Amino acid sequence: MSEQDSSPPPPPPGRNSRLPSRSEGGWPRWSAWVVVGILVTLFAVTMSIPTDDSEQISYDDLITRIEAGNIASIEFDNVDGDITAITTDDETLTTTGLREWPESDLAIIRENNVEFRPKTDTGNPILNLIPVLLPFIFIIGFLWWLARRQQSQMGGIMS
Repeated sequence: MSEQDSSPPPPPPGRNSRLPSRSEGGWPRWSAWVVVGILVTLFAVTMSIPTDDSEQISYDDLITRIEAGNIASIEFDNVDGDITAITTDDETLTTTGLREWPESDLAIIRENNVEFRPKTDTGNPILNLIPVLLPFIFIIGFLWWLARRQQSQMGGIMS
């Protein structure tokens, strides 16, 4: 036998002589989009976290300061019970109370003419959309991946 007989036969006509392989190294093309998505998500989450530069006090201390006339206004978050109070000296105080204010405490607030503002925080609208859109993104991504896989198995005829 000669040396020429031991070489592999040439590929059939009409097919790519070189098929892509995973051993070439490098990252897949879609990995850049995954990294961008993670960075955008991290940025959105960190921007939605509020900074807190206020003094933490107890609920009883807040009521005592209201009775003493040291509180100008109160903002009450009725979702999680957080209370932010502004003193007459423009100092910000925070505490956590009950979800529903006792009627006796509301009477103390009215007697001392403290501005009372309940608020309901609805959150970041973009972050609220993520749980709704995530299943659709996964389904579309899976179908796209499946189509790309089928194309690669067909030898790239459709591309």
